[in-house]
Amino acid sequence: MLCVVVLVCCLLPGRVDSNEAGLRDANLKVNKADVPSSAPAGLPAQPVQLQRYRQVSKQQALELLEQAQQPFVVEDVVRGGKDSDPWPLDHWTFNALIARFGSKVRNRRIDIGEPMFGDKGEFLGLYNPTAEEWAQLNRDLDESDKDARHIAWQLRNMSDSEQLQTLYVPPYFLPSVPGNTNVSKHNARETVFIALDAGEAREPHIDFSCASVWSAQLHGKKRWTLRAPDDPEGVMSQQLGTQLDPHQQPVPPFEATLVPGDLLVWFPGWTHHTTVLEGPSVALSAEFAVPPPLGLVQRHRNLFDRHVQQLDSFDCWQGLQQRVAQYVSNKSTKDPVHEEL
Repeated sequence: MLCVVVLVCCLLPGRVDSNEAGLRDANLKVNKADVPSSAPAGLPAQPVQLQRYRQVSKQQALELLEQAQQPFVVEDVVRGGKDSDPWPLDHWTFNALIARFGSKVRNRRIDIGEPMFGDKGEFLGLYNPTAEEWAQLNRDLDESDKDARHIAWQLRNMSDSEQLQTLYVPPYFLPSVPGNTNVSKHNARETVFIALDAGEAREPHIDFSCASVWSAQLHGKKRWTLRAPDDPEGVMSQQLGTQLDPHQQPVPPFEATLVPGDLLVWFPGWTHHTTVLEGPSVALSAEFAVPPPLGLVQRHRNLFDRHVQQLDSFDCWQGLQQRVAQYVSNKSTKDPVHEEL
């Protein structure tokens, strides 16, 4: 179902500086400037700024999401800030969330019987502690959460999720079809990320999920750095033991700095890490299933197959390929996604 991420500042007006951000109004063609340029061997590659869009139509968004060529930013999803607005930003501050949800706003807790995975996505078994171990773990986590400055709150309770969903609406450019949400591997309907201080960062990682994701910046300012699944310096390639050629020209990462009102979309297998530039930061993220990333599956099928075979990871990969096949077969008919276009 829905996976949500939250970060915290004031809503800024949309920016139109195309020199700074490469802003395009729904121009879907991939220009040569969009393709990462290589730096001379031995020198760090300068990040490539992600493309930005406004007033993107559902048809145009559908092409971007199906092709899944690279992540992108939409600037006009979060528009308001008052109680009457579908994104009332006053309700998305850290204090407002604590007032509404209390001690439930905390870092994720593992469940008894939950599948466990290693750093490389390998399956480690099911979490099956004794009653004493379970009680001690929760005491330790309660203690560590008292002074937490960076919270990843995953909503796995339907009642809490329904309350949170009164504070936002899904991005306007996504297909409005029933069930277009995806429950994360950790059974989260939403995930709320809160970082109280500038400098808080998350290490480069991949999510072992086969769903696309959106993340809306609601307060604060945060920099995202992302690498494609086949990038030699990305986590996915490194987990497969890819050796970097010292003579090979480095591939630059993609980058975007999000301020309140910006929404980032990215795809399965992409390495990503974040740094809070201005806090407190609040961001809301959610996984979605439709449309599936057709282009990504076609381009990186062999890479994902190898990852699944070697590391027992991405247990959703076969299901994603089946969804893609079904989606493609439906495109020639008036299925709900294309009928609304």
